[in-house]
Amino acid sequence: MTMVPFSEVILKAISDYKLLLRKIYSTREATAKIKGLGLKRTQLREVDDVQLYNIALIMINNLEGYVSSHGSKSNGSYFGAEEFLRYLKNFLSVYTIEGNKVIHTAREAARAVVEAIQLVTLPEKEITKEIFSRLSRCIDMVNRHGNIEHIAILNDAIKRNKKGILSYLNRYNIALKIEELFAKAGGN
Repeated sequence: MTMVPFSEVILKAISDYKLLLRKIYSTREATAKIKGLGLKRTQLREVDDVQLYNIALIMINNLEGYVSSHGSKSNGSYFGAEEFLRYLKNFLSVYTIEGNKVIHTAREAARAVVEAIQLVTLPEKEITKEIFSRLSRCIDMVNRHGNIEHIAILNDAIKRNKKGILSYLNRYNIALKIEELFAKAGGN
Protein backbone atom coordinates (compact mmCIF):
# COMPACT_ATOMS: atom_id res chain seq x y z
CA MET A 1 0.00 0.00 0.00
CA THR A 2 1.41 3.37 -1.02
CA MET A 3 1.24 6.15 1.52
CA VAL A 4 -0.02 9.44 0.14
CA PRO A 5 1.93 12.44 1.45
CA PHE A 6 0.26 14.34 4.28
CA SER A 7 0.01 17.56 2.29
CA GLU A 8 -1.83 15.91 -0.61
CA VAL A 9 -4.47 14.45 1.70
CA ILE A 10 -4.96 17.71 3.59
CA LEU A 11 -5.15 19.79 0.39
CA LYS A 12 -7.83 17.40 -0.88
CA ALA A 13 -9.62 17.71 2.48
CA ILE A 14 -9.46 21.51 2.20
CA SER A 15 -11.01 21.28 -1.25
CA ASP A 16 -13.77 19.03 0.11
CA TYR A 17 -14.25 21.37 3.07
CA LYS A 18 -14.73 24.33 0.73
CA LEU A 19 -17.38 22.36 -1.16
CA LEU A 20 -19.08 21.52 2.11
CA LEU A 21 -19.03 25.17 3.18
CA ARG A 22 -20.69 26.13 -0.10
CA LYS A 23 -23.33 23.49 0.54
CA ILE A 24 -24.20 24.48 4.11
CA TYR A 25 -23.83 28.27 3.95
CA SER A 26 -24.94 30.98 1.59
CA THR A 27 -22.47 31.96 -1.13
CA ARG A 28 -21.50 35.11 0.75
CA GLU A 29 -20.97 33.30 4.08
CA ALA A 30 -19.02 30.47 2.44
CA THR A 31 -16.77 32.87 0.54
CA ALA A 32 -16.09 34.88 3.69
CA LYS A 33 -15.21 31.72 5.66
CA ILE A 34 -12.95 30.43 2.89
CA LYS A 35 -11.10 33.72 2.64
CA GLY A 36 -10.99 34.20 6.41
CA LEU A 37 -9.43 30.79 6.95
CA GLY A 38 -6.87 31.37 4.20
CA LEU A 39 -8.23 28.58 2.03
CA LYS A 40 -8.15 30.30 -1.33
CA ARG A 41 -5.82 28.62 -3.81
CA THR A 42 -3.53 31.62 -3.96
CA GLN A 43 -3.27 31.61 -0.16
CA LEU A 44 -2.41 27.90 -0.02
CA ARG A 45 0.50 27.97 -2.50
CA GLU A 46 3.14 28.82 0.09
CA VAL A 47 1.75 26.83 3.02
CA ASP A 48 3.92 24.12 4.61
CA ASP A 49 2.78 20.90 6.31
CA VAL A 50 2.70 22.44 9.79
CA GLN A 51 0.44 25.23 8.56
CA LEU A 52 -1.75 22.67 6.77
CA TYR A 53 -2.00 20.66 9.99
CA ASN A 54 -3.08 23.79 11.86
CA ILE A 55 -5.61 24.65 9.14
CA ALA A 56 -7.02 21.13 9.50
CA LEU A 57 -7.38 21.67 13.26
CA ILE A 58 -9.28 24.90 12.60
CA MET A 59 -11.50 23.08 10.12
CA ILE A 60 -12.22 20.43 12.78
CA ASN A 61 -13.06 23.13 15.32
CA ASN A 62 -15.40 24.88 12.88
CA LEU A 63 -17.08 21.62 11.91
CA GLU A 64 -17.56 20.65 15.55
CA GLY A 65 -19.27 23.98 16.12
CA TYR A 66 -21.50 23.48 13.10
CA VAL A 67 -22.41 19.90 14.03
CA SER A 68 -23.14 20.74 17.66
CA SER A 69 -25.26 23.78 16.74
CA HIS A 70 -27.33 21.79 14.28
CA GLY A 71 -28.10 18.96 16.71
CA SER A 72 -29.53 15.88 15.10
CA LYS A 73 -31.09 17.52 12.09
CA SER A 74 -31.66 14.97 9.39
CA ASN A 75 -30.69 17.07 6.39
CA GLY A 76 -27.92 15.92 4.07
CA SER A 77 -25.65 18.87 4.85
CA TYR A 78 -25.52 18.06 8.54
CA PHE A 79 -24.71 14.41 7.94
CA GLY A 80 -22.09 15.31 5.33
CA ALA A 81 -20.44 17.65 7.82
CA GLU A 82 -20.55 15.03 10.57
CA GLU A 83 -19.05 12.35 8.33
CA PHE A 84 -16.34 14.70 7.07
CA LEU A 85 -15.55 15.72 10.65
CA ARG A 86 -15.07 12.06 11.64
CA TYR A 87 -12.83 11.47 8.61
CA LEU A 88 -10.67 14.50 9.34
CA LYS A 89 -10.30 13.70 13.05
CA ASN A 90 -9.40 10.11 12.25
CA PHE A 91 -6.82 11.16 9.67
CA LEU A 92 -5.15 13.73 11.96
CA SER A 93 -5.13 11.34 14.93
CA VAL A 94 -2.06 9.53 13.56
CA TYR A 95 -0.07 12.74 12.98
CA THR A 96 1.51 15.27 15.26
CA ILE A 97 3.85 18.22 15.00
CA GLU A 98 7.38 17.36 16.09
CA GLY A 99 9.77 20.27 15.95
CA ASN A 100 8.96 22.07 12.72
CA LYS A 101 7.46 19.17 10.79
CA VAL A 102 4.39 16.96 10.76
CA ILE A 103 5.13 13.32 11.51
CA HIS A 104 3.16 10.11 11.24
CA THR A 105 3.57 8.91 14.83
CA ALA A 106 3.49 5.14 14.28
CA ARG A 107 5.85 5.35 11.30
CA GLU A 108 8.36 7.47 13.23
CA ALA A 109 8.15 5.16 16.25
CA ALA A 110 8.83 2.17 13.99
CA ARG A 111 11.86 3.91 12.49
CA ALA A 112 13.11 4.71 15.98
CA VAL A 113 12.74 1.05 16.99
CA VAL A 114 14.78 -0.09 13.97
CA GLU A 115 17.50 2.47 14.64
CA ALA A 116 17.60 1.63 18.35
CA ILE A 117 17.93 -2.09 17.62
CA GLN A 118 20.82 -1.34 15.27
CA LEU A 119 22.47 0.76 17.97
CA VAL A 120 22.08 -1.72 20.84
CA THR A 121 23.51 -4.52 18.73
CA LEU A 122 26.73 -2.67 17.95
CA PRO A 123 29.90 -4.29 19.28
CA GLU A 124 30.88 -2.96 22.70
CA LYS A 125 34.04 -1.30 21.35
CA GLU A 126 31.97 0.81 18.89
CA ILE A 127 29.68 2.24 21.55
CA THR A 128 30.30 5.94 22.09
CA LYS A 129 28.58 8.83 23.78
CA GLU A 130 27.17 9.91 20.39
CA ILE A 131 25.68 6.42 19.92
CA PHE A 132 23.95 6.73 23.27
CA SER A 133 22.68 10.16 22.41
CA ARG A 134 21.08 8.69 19.30
CA LEU A 135 19.73 5.76 21.33
CA SER A 136 18.27 8.19 23.85
CA ARG A 137 16.46 10.07 21.07
CA CYS A 138 15.10 6.77 19.74
CA ILE A 139 13.87 5.74 23.18
CA ASP A 140 12.22 9.13 23.66
CA MET A 141 10.47 8.80 20.29
CA VAL A 142 9.22 5.29 21.11
CA ASN A 143 8.04 6.40 24.56
CA ARG A 144 6.13 9.35 23.08
CA HIS A 145 4.66 7.77 19.98
CA GLY A 146 5.15 4.02 20.04
CA ASN A 147 2.51 1.46 20.75
CA ILE A 148 2.98 -1.48 23.11
CA GLU A 149 4.36 -3.63 20.27
CA HIS A 150 7.06 -1.07 19.46
CA ILE A 151 7.99 -0.89 23.12
CA ALA A 152 8.05 -4.67 23.56
CA ILE A 153 10.30 -5.15 20.51
CA LEU A 154 12.73 -2.53 21.73
CA ASN A 155 12.59 -3.91 25.27
CA ASP A 156 13.48 -7.39 23.99
CA ALA A 157 16.38 -6.07 21.91
CA ILE A 158 17.76 -4.19 24.89
CA LYS A 159 17.39 -7.23 27.17
CA ARG A 160 19.24 -9.45 24.67
CA ASN A 161 22.11 -6.96 24.57
CA LYS A 162 21.89 -5.88 28.19
CA LYS A 163 25.37 -6.80 29.45
CA GLY A 164 27.47 -4.68 27.12
CA ILE A 165 24.98 -1.91 26.75
CA LEU A 166 24.11 -1.31 30.43
CA SER A 167 27.65 -0.49 31.46
CA TYR A 168 27.72 2.26 28.84
CA LEU A 169 24.13 3.29 29.55
CA ASN A 170 25.00 3.93 33.17
CA ARG A 171 28.10 5.86 32.20
CA TYR A 172 26.06 8.22 30.01
CA ASN A 173 22.95 8.49 32.23
CA ILE A 174 20.63 6.78 29.80
CA ALA A 175 19.77 3.99 32.24
CA LEU A 176 16.82 5.95 33.62
CA LYS A 177 15.25 6.11 30.17
CA ILE A 178 15.83 2.39 29.69
CA GLU A 179 14.15 1.68 33.04
CA GLU A 180 11.23 3.90 32.02
CA LEU A 181 11.01 1.92 28.79
CA PHE A 182 11.08 -1.38 30.71
CA ALA A 183 8.31 -0.12 33.01
CA LYS A 184 6.13 1.02 30.12
CA ALA A 185 6.57 -2.32 28.34
CA GLY A 186 6.06 -4.29 31.56
CA GLY A 187 9.61 -5.67 31.46
CA ASN A 188 12.21 -6.08 34.20
